[in-house]
Parts: sequence; structure tokens; C-alpha cells
Amino acid sequence: MTKTLSNQRNAYGEELAALGKENPDVVALEADLGKSTMSYIFGAAFPERYFEMGIAEQNMMSTAAGLAAAGKIAFASSFAVFAFGRAYDQIRQTISIGRLNVKICGSSAGLSDFGDGSTHQAIEDVAVMCALPNMTVFTPCDANETRKAVRAAASVIGPVYIRVCRNPVVDYTGPGDEFIPGRLRVMRSGSDVVIFAYGVMLDAAMDAAKQVNQLENMITQGVDVLIITPVDVKALPNVIAEATKAGIPVITESNVVPGTKTYVGIDNKTGGLRAGLWFAEYARANNIDPKIIIVGLPAFEDCRLRVEGFKEGMNQSGLRYTILQEVDGQGSKETSLRVAQDAITAHPDVNVIFGINDNSTTGGMAAYKEAGLDESKLTAIGFGFEGVVGREALLSNGPYKAAVAMFPDYMGVSVVDAALKAYNKEPLPANYESGTVVITQQNFSQFYTRQGNDYATNFEAIRALMNK
Repeated sequence: MTKTLSNQRNAYGEELAALGKENPDVVALEADLGKSTMSYIFGAAFPERYFEMGIAEQNMMSTAAGLAAAGKIAFASSFAVFAFGRAYDQIRQTISIGRLNVKICGSSAGLSDFGDGSTHQAIEDVAVMCALPNMTVFTPCDANETRKAVRAAASVIGPVYIRVCRNPVVDYTGPGDEFIPGRLRVMRSGSDVVIFAYGVMLDAAMDAAKQVNQLENMITQGVDVLIITPVDVKALPNVIAEATKAGIPVITESNVVPGTKTYVGIDNKTGGLRAGLWFAEYARANNIDPKIIIVGLPAFEDCRLRVEGFKEGMNQSGLRYTILQEVDGQGSKETSLRVAQDAITAHPDVNVIFGINDNSTTGGMAAYKEAGLDESKLTAIGFGFEGVVGREALLSNGPYKAAVAMFPDYMGVSVVDAALKAYNKEPLPANYESGTVVITQQNFSQFYTRQGNDYATNFEAIRALMNK
């Protein structure tokens, strides 16, 4: 069945306007984002009941509280991060504790506003609102449920928080489906695994269930080798057990899953080691006394291993160096820029930046440049080299001197190679390494070939590298 997509924001605005037509006590307030939250649809229909408060979320919530105290059903809308974040005190002290009839729409919730970055994203809003007294929280999974949530919110006596995604989402419910607050809905029946999800995360849960079902069907059909691309490893034990019982080797891509024959992917520590060894040689050749800032992502083991490998490579080479500071760039250029700015302010003598991906490295480089320091004295080393960002930085003759290339487009070749070995019952290591190499301007053309305005990966060069 083809999936249809609808937008929760449109559903919110349209249903709010429909509700306003039926009930003259419904009013709406907005904090300068009406054309994004779609509350402007209500405003166009009922301008005398629509209050544009400007960029003043605290005032909006206080005014909504006053309107509710006067007998109105007040819907206050803004981006989720601003709705609960900037106006938390007003929501808690007045609306929540006072059990006032205010309905808060947290729009563009979660990571759905990826384009505006982390300052406009909210992943903690549900936790915060659920902790407030008298607060009812609705997290509709699609546009149909959003419409029902708007009407259910109006019928609840007291404060309500409605969480709305920015982007179109799959329609899993129909207009005629029942919406009962607090009741679980069974979306797919089974007997082995239970997956609980709420809100738009239902789509991810359904995809995981679908993938597991497809894998089980493949086992039944008698495939020779089962290849599994990234999936929630907790959903796979039964699949792996069935495949093993049937004598089918299981290979995973970029996932370490107990019970599988092998996983195909890079060795992060080895990649970091290669970067450390390369830099030690480069530092000696260029008389660099390394004072290093590391822009990492310590929450993820793969990223920690990259940093460990980098240090180990320098140690193996006998290079004397100083780690000035390690910061958490969270893998994004925006965050890396911000945390690197603080680190560089504290350590203006930094002359080396190592980042766990292209964004981390280029974010650190941008912070160095904004600090007004001499870029000719900086050596930047990255990891990943997965797209245009790293490639342009390396070829720009700037501070970016080297990057550990992971060759993600070669991963499929490695997976097929591993599958053929498994089919032929050849021994396979626990990690069938897809290969990494330190890319510099000097060896770039060995692994990448110009094709028009882009570059193509030279698979034969990588294969030769792997066979050494």
C-alpha cells in the first residue's frame, strides 16, 4: 500500500479555524510565527479573536491565561522550543498550577526544524510538560490525529500541550479512526516483539517492524546470505536465531550485532590511528610543536574510538604534543563552531584541530578564523570525508591538511564481497573492514576522479588498498 503524507501544521491551523467557527469562545494567540504554525488560518477567519503578540512568548502565555480566566478557550502557538522554553515560568506558575483552559501548540517539535539548527529544536518538551501539574499532553502521530487532538484539547477542562511536527508525516490513521486520550492503539499485531512509540516516532517504529518482517520472509524463502543494513539491534535477536537455525549467515552493515557472521564497516580506532601517525610525520617535517584542540562527540563510541586512535598514533610515533582541550561539537558545524570559540578564547596558542567528522573540523576552523588568528599556522585534520564540505576544505589550500576517508559509496562493494565469502564458506573476521585512508592534496587524485563538476570514487584504488 502506498504511503500518503500530510502536514500536521496544516491540520492544526485548519482544525483550529473549524473549531472557531463552531465555538465563539475559542481564541488564538501567536508569537510572530503564525505562517509557520498555521494559526494564521484562524486569524484570517476570525481577526477579532486572533491576537498577534510578537516575539514575546511570556506575554503571550500570560495573556492566554487572562483570556482563559475570563471564560475563553485560548490556543497559544509557537515553535515548541519557544513555547515551553521561553515561557516556562508563566506556564507553570499561572496556567498549570491555576488549571487554566489554555491549549499550547508546540510546533516544529523535536528535530523536525533541522534547517534552523539546534536553537530551534526541542527534544525535551514532552518531558517538561508531562512533569507539570494538571497538564494534559497530546503527541499525535499524523495529521488526522492532530485534528482530533485539537478538538480533544478544547474539550479538556484545563491546560493542554499539543506537540506538532514541522514536516509532512505518514498518515497511519484515518479520519474515521477513534481518538481516545490515554488509550494505546495497536498498529500491527505480532507475537515476538512489542514496540511502543508515540507521536511521529510511530513511523520509525513501523519501519523497524516492517524490516524485521521482511527479513523473516527472506529466511522462509531460503536465501543464501542475509544482509542487514542499519536497524535497531534490539529488534533482531529472533531474526538472527531463525537465520542461524536455517544455516544462513547474517552480515550487518555498520552495526555490531551479537550472533551475526560479521559486520561490514570501518574500524574507527584504526582510522584514528592512521590520522595520528600521518600527523606525527607531518608535524616533524614542518617543525610543529602541536597544541591540539579536539572537537569530538563523546556520547558515541565510534567517535570516542576515533579520538583514542588519533592519540595512539601520535604516541606510537613518539611525538610530543599537548592536548589543550577536548570539546563536544555534537557532530554539527554550528555547535562545533560555538564550543571551539570558547576553547580557542581560553587557548589562543592552539595550532592543531582534530575533528571526528567534517563538520567538527570545519566548525573548529571557522572558530579559529573568527578569532582573528593566523590561519597559516593552523593544521586541521578531519574524519569522514563524506561529501562536498570536507572535499572543498581540503582542496582550498587552507588549514585543512588531511582527512581520514571512509569511502561510504564503497560500502556496498564491501558488503557484496563479504557476502560472497560467506556464501563460499570462507572465513570472515568479526569486522570486515571497508577501509580507511588518510587523504591529502597529494594523494587525492589517486582515489577521486573529476567527472564534470563533481568527483567519482576510484573503486579500483580502494580495492588495491584493501588487498595490501
